[in-house]
Formats: sequence, C-alpha cells, structure tokens
Amino acid sequence: MCQHDDDFYGCSQEQANLLRTEHFNELDPENLLEEIEAMSRNKRREIESRLEKLLSHLLK
Repeated sequence: MCQHDDDFYGCSQEQANLLRTEHFNELDPENLLEEIEAMSRNKRREIESRLEKLLSHLLK
C-alpha cells in the first residue's frame, strides 16, 4: 500500500502497474476510489466553468 499523500505520482504509477499486471490483491481500493471520485468532480467543475465562459462570450 502506498502513501499517496507523500508521493501522489509514484503511488498512482504503482497502482496503475498493479492493475496492468493483475495484482488486484495488492491494490489500495479506498485511495483509488477517492482519487477517481475527485477526478470526476474536477472534470465536472472544469466542464461547467468552460460552458459558463462559452455562454458568456456568446451572449456578448
């Protein structure tokens, strides 16, 4: 189990490698779920922000 607070990039690479090599029993599912949920929220906010900017420019 990696300490993602200390080395996010290293931890994510380690988890990706474990998935690729099908070492599922070594994964850190709680942190993986948290990161997937966080990425989803960030992407949604990004899309909403871009849409707001686009609509703002179109209404000018």
